[in-house]
Amino acid sequence: MKIFHCMANARRNGNFISSLTISGICLEKEEELKEGIFSHFSEMFKEPKVGRPDIATELFKSIDSMDREVLEGPFSEEEVTSALADLGEFHDRSLNATFLVLIPKKGRAGDVKDFRPISLLGSLYKLLAKVLANRLKRVMGKVVSNSQNAFAGGRQILDAVLIANEAVDSRKHSSNAGLVCKLDIEKGLRSR
Repeated sequence: MKIFHCMANARRNGNFISSLTISGICLEKEEELKEGIFSHFSEMFKEPKVGRPDIATELFKSIDSMDREVLEGPFSEEEVTSALADLGEFHDRSLNATFLVLIPKKGRAGDVKDFRPISLLGSLYKLLAKVLANRLKRVMGKVVSNSQNAFAGGRQILDAVLIANEAVDSRKHSSNAGLVCKLDIEKGLRSR
């Protein structure tokens, strides 16, 4: 048992941030560290005020103004109550709480930039996500194409894999010339 406690204490001590360089200034006091870390990541994740491109085209389905109002409107008490009931067990002690964990990007991290903030989302976020998901269910059929296999009730992303497999198999056994093209846009979606 003593060995376990020694290991746990060593791990806890290794996770403790006693000093950190933020904007070229070495901070050691707990309050300074908290304020410096908060300021750094608040600035880092602040969205710049830039114009967004407008993609108004016939290629994309859209929703009418009435559906838009439903999606963008204030949450009703009934919506929240229904979502809360759908969540099952709910702990109100964590309603207004979240934890932020700083994960070092490298060993012996000494600068605030050497850490990645990970938010451990609380119950409030789960509740908001459920209310939004319930709202989106009402309009998904209007914006999701019949040929799309994911993000729609009754359809599985695996269906697309099976269809692609059938298409490739069909091309292999066909006497006509043809072309199969695979596009991977994952990197485009993840780049920032």
